Amino acid sequence: MRTYIKISILAINVFVVNNLIAQATNTPSLSNNGGSLFSDHTLHDLNSVTSKDKPLTYEDINGTPYYDKFFKSAKFTFDNNSEIALARYNAYRDEVEFRKGDEILALKPANVKNIFFQDSGTTMVYFDGPNENEKGYFFELVNGNNSLYKKVHIKYNEFVPAANSYSSDKPANFSKADVVYYLKTKNAFIKISKNNRDFLSNFDSNKNDIKSFINSNKIKLENENDLIKLVNYLNK
Repeated sequence: MRTYIKISILAINVFVVNNLIAQATNTPSLSNNGGSLFSDHTLHDLNSVTSKDKPLTYEDINGTPYYDKFFKSAKFTFDNNSEIALARYNAYRDEVEFRKGDEILALKPANVKNIFFQDSGTTMVYFDGPNENEKGYFFELVNGNNSLYKKVHIKYNEFVPAANSYSSDKPANFSKADVVYYLKTKNAFIKISKNNRDFLSNFDSNKNDIKSFINSNKIKLENENDLIKLVNYLNK
């Protein structure tokens, strides 16, 4: 009888341990690759640009590819857990990089719900929608039935030699592209136009109310704070 009990207990323990291992294997982790992360050498060199003339490192290029080049504490929320890591956003590659020991890794966005940078209070989300403008990382400005997002992009500009002896070479550089804002509703992902008429064309029954709010509050659709105010109004 005692032998039977011991065998039963052993079987239960093995079952529990196997389940825990299976759960750990399927759970994304910043401390190991766990199927959710890839290291820099498996995809590309994180610190390089493929130039038409020769490969360049970021140090060879004027400016920065980063939204903020310093690593900051960030909370990564996955489907089943969350973790803290030092991270930064590479707006040129549209990737979130994080530190794992002495390595700098790029996050594979599958299963990531959001990334919250604790110092600045900013939240990033990843979309993989059907259209090109719905793919990649976005900064979340308002969350609700109507959500507001902004897309930040940094572009790489090739070296341009001087046209003549009176002009100068233009070194290879990173430059900020215009910020683009998006409104996500229950049915659409809308690129926000700076033109009031174009923006209002996305609405039907409450178009006049929205127009009145824009006019009375002197809302400028290119102004981030005004857009936050407008989207908060849409959510009332």
